Amino acid sequence: MIGQNNNYSSISSCYSTGSVSGTTYVGGFVGWNRTNAVITDSYSTCSVSGTAVLGGFAGINHTYGFIYNSYSTGNATGTGDHIGGFVGSNNNFSITSNCYSMGSAGGVGRVGGLAGTNGNDSTISNSYSTGSASGSSNVGGLVGYNQNTVTNSFWDTSSSEQGSSAGG
Repeated sequence: MIGQNNNYSSISSCYSTGSVSGTTYVGGFVGWNRTNAVITDSYSTCSVSGTAVLGGFAGINHTYGFIYNSYSTGNATGTGDHIGGFVGSNNNFSITSNCYSMGSAGGVGRVGGLAGTNGNDSTISNSYSTGSASGSSNVGGLVGYNQNTVTNSFWDTSSSEQGSSAGG
């Protein structure tokens, strides 16, 4: 749909379909959501492939990025780190809330069914994942690597093939 949603921009009630490939900051809906940018009530069915910082919906939600009431169903496959079924990295005072992912996530490290990484004072809440998550380090059914807050969120332990998660 868009490479970068930036500087107080907002997107609402939109969707994307198809497939997306690139190197870094690749998402089925948005590559990079940042600097007080808001996405609400949107979804992606795209499959995503690349190197690192990939997500079925967003590659990275960063620096006061906000994603609400959105979902993804496509798979995210990378050859590096920070790969999530919904968002590769939720970082730097960002919020992902009321979101879900049904696609699988695969990479090397920091791989999660919903988010590869949740870091730097960021929050994931009221969200879930049902897709599989696979990698060689920091792999979780919901979140691969977590430094902050994950509340009221869960993953399906059977379909994710992961009995643990860094958050959720």
